[in-house]
Amino acid sequence: MHLLTCPSCELSIPVANSQAGERITCSGCQRPIDVPTLGKLRQLPEADQPGADAGPPAGETGNGSVGFAILGLIATGALLMAGFCGIRWALIEVPLTTEVHIEEFGKAYQGLDPAQLIREYEQMEEYGIDLGPRYKYKQIEDDKTRWGRSGLAAASVGLLAVLGAVAIGVSGRKRK
Repeated sequence: MHLLTCPSCELSIPVANSQAGERITCSGCQRPIDVPTLGKLRQLPEADQPGADAGPPAGETGNGSVGFAILGLIATGALLMAGFCGIRWALIEVPLTTEVHIEEFGKAYQGLDPAQLIREYEQMEEYGIDLGPRYKYKQIEDDKTRWGRSGLAAASVGLLAVLGAVAIGVSGRKRK
């Protein structure tokens, strides 16, 4: 709808595109007004329709969309990180477990003769049984566990960000 000004009383009258080329009556002075053709009618200012708002109210311009965009970016980053950590976790193979390691030592000690066992015991007494550097399989196992925990944390943050973005998106639709 466009606003047509009455030449007599200067009243703005809303005119639909379908009324182009017709004659209407001014509601203020009751005089007939010729509605211009569609090309000239489209050059007139548009009338504000009561059902169509130009945008959100003055205090709410873009707050929901900014929050949605920020949470969307956080979710994207977190889920990418979770995917990377998950791939790293899946690709790390632990060659040995503690249980298998203990079984191997038990089998090795069963195969020793008594003199070698006495010698082993004397070395334990002399040097102590404190553990030296960590076993390589334990370091690999700890790395795999860290990648798994990092992936789980990133997936949790990503899921929370997705839920927050959905909540902002739904609440933004209800306001309009």
